[in-house]
Amino acid sequence: MEFMRGSVPGRFAHPISPSISVRMPGKPTYLLESSFLVLLASTLYEELFPQDHCEIPVMKHSLFFPYQHEGKACFVCQEDKATDCPGNIRYETLDCSVCGPRVQVNQSNRQHILEHMGMHILFNSTIGNNSQELCHLCLCPSPMCRLNLKKGCGATAGYNININSSTCINLVQFNCTTAACSSDASPSSNVPIICPLCPAKSPAVWTYNLCMHFWEQHKLPDAQFPLKVQLSESKKHGMC
Repeated sequence: MEFMRGSVPGRFAHPISPSISVRMPGKPTYLLESSFLVLLASTLYEELFPQDHCEIPVMKHSLFFPYQHEGKACFVCQEDKATDCPGNIRYETLDCSVCGPRVQVNQSNRQHILEHMGMHILFNSTIGNNSQELCHLCLCPSPMCRLNLKKGCGATAGYNININSSTCINLVQFNCTTAACSSDASPSSNVPIICPLCPAKSPAVWTYNLCMHFWEQHKLPDAQFPLKVQLSESKKHGMC
């Protein structure tokens, strides 16, 4: 099989310790039962996050890959047609990691996700700590998630989430320029933006995290912040 170089998340790999056959001198082979391989493939598939299909390596078809029997690929994982594939970012609802399953956030309404998570960031003192940036899609510490942006087509186009290079268990696509526009019906203006002080290709920073980011990552006093985010009382009241 062709050797593939690169890196993938550790959860894509499952360590095993198969027996080795040395019946042919100089050509050791692994001994694996089909039932074990089926279970292993199923386990790996079920552990995928919604956005993981973007990071799964693509292998060229060859004589040795995929493994075949009677002309058909073996160990193929797929869902029934009536259900969505775990690698497909189309779940209709998601459970809030703070509220639990009793509160389901409508994933098709991107602004609803940002508003709900932004409410926790602004008013819930039980999450995170005073020196920690949080991901505003899942509320995990930001080093666990990485959001990269890409500019849309056209000179006046805004930025979108780069799905292919971003990671988050609640990853969804949305237009940052549109989401940043606050209204009475949608008061949240919290979006990921590019920090003007970070190196190129650094992950985006959420606007509600900017103050913490400048303090902790760049050691700047308030007076030297290159960007300032001020939330009016009406915006805060609208998100309560």
